[in-house]
Amino acid sequence: MKKKYGVNTRLFVLMAITGFLFSLFLLSLYLLERRSYKILFKTAQEQLDREVNSLIAISNRPLGQIAWDYTYWDEFVSAIKKGDEAWYSVNITTILTSFRMDYVCVFDKDFNIVHEASSDTVSMLNIIPKALFSKIKDSTTGNFYLNTSVGVIEVSWASVHPTNDPTHKATAPSGYLFVAKNWNRAFIDELSTLSGTSIRLLSPSDSIVAQNEYNISTIVALNGWNGTPAGRVLFSREHEGLKHYKNSSAFMLLFILFSFFITWLIFRFALSKWVLKPLKLVISIIGSEDLGQINDLQKTPWEFKQIGLLFERHMKQKEELIKATVKAEESDKLKSAFLANMSHEIRTPMNGIMGFAGLLKEPDLTGEQQQQYIKVIEESGVRMLNIINDLVNISKIEAGQMDVNISQFNLNELLDYTYTFFRPEVERKGVQLFLDKKLGVNEVTVRSDREKIYAIVTNLVKNASKYTSKGYIKFGIDRTENEITFFVHDTGIGIPKEKQEVIFDRFIQADTSLSRDYEGAGLGLAITKAYVEILGGKIRVESEPGVGTSFYVTFPNRKIN
Repeated sequence: MKKKYGVNTRLFVLMAITGFLFSLFLLSLYLLERRSYKILFKTAQEQLDREVNSLIAISNRPLGQIAWDYTYWDEFVSAIKKGDEAWYSVNITTILTSFRMDYVCVFDKDFNIVHEASSDTVSMLNIIPKALFSKIKDSTTGNFYLNTSVGVIEVSWASVHPTNDPTHKATAPSGYLFVAKNWNRAFIDELSTLSGTSIRLLSPSDSIVAQNEYNISTIVALNGWNGTPAGRVLFSREHEGLKHYKNSSAFMLLFILFSFFITWLIFRFALSKWVLKPLKLVISIIGSEDLGQINDLQKTPWEFKQIGLLFERHMKQKEELIKATVKAEESDKLKSAFLANMSHEIRTPMNGIMGFAGLLKEPDLTGEQQQQYIKVIEESGVRMLNIINDLVNISKIEAGQMDVNISQFNLNELLDYTYTFFRPEVERKGVQLFLDKKLGVNEVTVRSDREKIYAIVTNLVKNASKYTSKGYIKFGIDRTENEITFFVHDTGIGIPKEKQEVIFDRFIQADTSLSRDYEGAGLGLAITKAYVEILGGKIRVESEPGVGTSFYVTFPNRKIN
């Protein structure tokens, strides 16, 4: 019978084979040590070149940044024009101490020196070559090196422009700022520390120092303004790794073998912790959907954490599905209540029309009775027409087919018409109706959809009249610097705070029990809000039960667009 080996044994054999192959590989590396040495030396040399180039670029950056940052400044432009030496002393000369620079110089647009200063440790004046000026007329910034009596200095310059020209391209230069730093011993030592190398400054004619077997070096040319080197910098570094490379091969073999054994132990531990345990959690979660275990799974690394997040998302989606189901059931109930209310609202005027139309057939009616019956029929017809109009409008809004017809009209005329229309109806109920026109004749001509504005105002006043049995109703218009606001205040029954958002929803009333006491389909505010949003406005309500209600419709930009 063929013997079956367990996972541990198979892993051990696999690691042993891998270790043997690694030993052969290391032996091959040892035999090819000389070739590898050359590769390592070349790699170290290239790395040093990259480090040195990056270090030079980084060391150059602050100098150029200082010159650039100071040269889009209105005060600087003004100082160049006025020759304000006191301003230069406070704002330009201080660059030397603030940023540890050694020289600053300001030229006007004709390349005349208007200010020059050097540090206390270095005396440098009039060091910028005049031949440079012809090359920088069409440039905004630059960097170069100069070989001076005090040694090699690095110079950055930028053209001066107003504050509103940070790109230095929109306006002509008002002058030029030059900032320089001396590559002195302190600066060289700082570069040496940062790069971990020994540094020497060489003149363009100095010969290159020969390097030994373990020394790597690179030379960087410090180019002047005309491309001619002003000096050279030699960076050199002892590479201890190369020195010990030949003696390390045998040690590396033992170290790799030992590391392989440790790796095997770590692998065993990681396999148990990061694979087997999370898999058991996954199996358990699938069976129980335990949130605690999901949280434990999310604490595991990598892919199993993502699986935990997927389980959590699944649970949330399940909860959301339950909530959506409940909401759908509530929506069905609301629609059923709405349809029941609509059937009542339609049946009531129809009964009035049919009933009193039948009474008109009576032969012994007096003229006064006929007029009363006709009036009831007319009022029922108007009520029926309003319900049908509301249904048509809400259907258009739901379908996104509501058109906007822009025209110019007078808001005061619209408010006067609304006041005249509602005043008899409101005063018959013993309620006072006030019109508050805060705008003059010249302030109320706007361009908008007149019919929709009229419908908004009418619906809000009608709503106030419907729920106000005593006190007053006041409506009007006001204008601030950026807004036009329609407002309607009443002393009616008010709206509870928890219902104030619901009243604007389609097919929902704040209190469906009121629909039997107050006629209407409950679509007026929903239509009003839709019209307001179509015209780019906002509507809000403030109300307190038993005190009254205030509606505010606000349109931005000082006119209705």
